[in-house]
Amino acid sequence: MLLSTSLSLRTKDKVTLASSKALLERAPTSVDFLKLSTEEAERLAFPAGFYRTKVANLRKIARIIIGKYGGEVPADMEALLAMPGVGRKAANLVLYRGF
Repeated sequence: MLLSTSLSLRTKDKVTLASSKALLERAPTSVDFLKLSTEEAERLAFPAGFYRTKVANLRKIARIIIGKYGGEVPADMEALLAMPGVGRKAANLVLYRGF
């Protein structure tokens, strides 16, 4: 959910869904995501637009999730809002739909 909401910024739902599926098929976990090269992650996220910024933020988020939360997305509003590129709307969606 966090990956999808991060990709969805300024992107149509259909494009977000396709990009999310492509990324999650190749990298279902934060650890897997960090194993992707930046170039491959950007290629998979490309249709979503602003893909370089989104992938950079997702890589930072993955590092935070692994390092600070043991690989689990936190179910805490403040923790989500502290992540790069995550605003209140994305945090609410992650909390409501993801948990």
